[in-house]
Amino acid sequence: MLVVEVVVAALTGYLASLALGGGSVLEPVGPGGPAVDMAAFAGHGDLAFVSRNELYVLDGTTQRLRQVTAGSPAPSSPLFSHDGRWLAFLRPDPHGESSPAESLWLADADGAGAHRVADLAPAEAVPNSGAPVFSWSPTGDELLVTTLAPGTSGLVDSLSVVPATGRPREIATRARYGAVWSPDGHHIALIAPSDTASSLLESVPSTGGRPTTWGSFPGAPYYVAGWSANFGILLWDDKGGGGPSVENYGLVLAAVRAPGAALIALARSPIFEPPAFSFDEHRLAVVANVSGLPDRSSEGEKFVWFGKTLETCAATTDVCRAVVGNPEVVTEDPAVSPRTGALAFVEAPVSRRGLPDGRPPGYQPSDTWTEIAPWYATHSLWLDAPGATSPTEVPGSSGAGDPLWSADSSALLYVKGTALWLVASPGAAGVEIAANLTSDSEFRGTYVFGYVDWSGSFAWSG
Repeated sequence: MLVVEVVVAALTGYLASLALGGGSVLEPVGPGGPAVDMAAFAGHGDLAFVSRNELYVLDGTTQRLRQVTAGSPAPSSPLFSHDGRWLAFLRPDPHGESSPAESLWLADADGAGAHRVADLAPAEAVPNSGAPVFSWSPTGDELLVTTLAPGTSGLVDSLSVVPATGRPREIATRARYGAVWSPDGHHIALIAPSDTASSLLESVPSTGGRPTTWGSFPGAPYYVAGWSANFGILLWDDKGGGGPSVENYGLVLAAVRAPGAALIALARSPIFEPPAFSFDEHRLAVVANVSGLPDRSSEGEKFVWFGKTLETCAATTDVCRAVVGNPEVVTEDPAVSPRTGALAFVEAPVSRRGLPDGRPPGYQPSDTWTEIAPWYATHSLWLDAPGATSPTEVPGSSGAGDPLWSADSSALLYVKGTALWLVASPGAAGVEIAANLTSDSEFRGTYVFGYVDWSGSFAWSG
């Protein structure tokens, strides 16, 4: 793999900041590569990000940037292990039987030693579920990976646990609609095959063994969404029966607190981009789709800039309440901090673009970036701390999206334009630390219903 290492001297950075009037000091790395401010990121762990179809890792300890991939196929979905020792990511599989198939790759946290995982079939996300192709154990250095057999309409061909060092082991076959880790990393939740029209929710030991039945739920398909210590297993209730675009109209996010417990409906939410929900042991935040348009043929419920209200749900009551009670704004992109339960989210004014009374001539249910960029520039980042009387705005965060907390909840990353920004401490303004996440030509593509999702383009071990 090609390695690019750049060390920025403190004096050079200081002089450059004086020349620019203070703030971020971005240094370009190679022709056509990213630009980074290594000094500003010092001491903040490792940052993996995709820039112009290549994967890089910025090391906050050594202040070096490593280029992990070179050439096609383009990488995506970087993710660090819970202890920050390993980095996993996906690359399209050139020999896959279907075009969405991707291969799992592993590397050291700094990007060294990147290699394709052997003895593992190409993986695919479960259709309409929002479920990830892979996820790290919350307690161990191993991954849960779903592989989808072509033409099976949502039947997962297998679920495998992949150690960071070692051979994959298959946990289940023909399990339906996604799978998630338990909070302690010892079990995996999945929808198992059933001889009836019901969805059978089970958990199986991550080392293999007899399953535990949580419940059998009749009617629409259910997709496994998450597992919280206090909320239990979270499911998407697909009342649309898996129909086209139903995930954009919104599915019901529900919870099963314990084996044999009833299914509790929490909120109806679009489940793809931006991230639909986030949770810790005590607090769950979900983007509720509350536009209330009676005629789905209007397409209005699908748009990101109308009828999207962030709600938080308490594990003690299963009651969800709006974070901001203002019908003239949309709130989205929830990120619940892992240590404190603080909620970071994005707020933007409601736009009537694309609604029946605001549809432009020749309207189509998609937009170019040039058309929707002015609305994204109106976004701002807010924080809602437990016990606070109201949320507070992060200084200088105009245009922010896709916030991500550090592991110790002391700092935040967010996207602004095509760059990553760091809020190094509570109350601080953001500093630009990595630019050129994509080229201008790539960013001028078409975005269905206005959604732009950067969350699969970067990961942080800070």
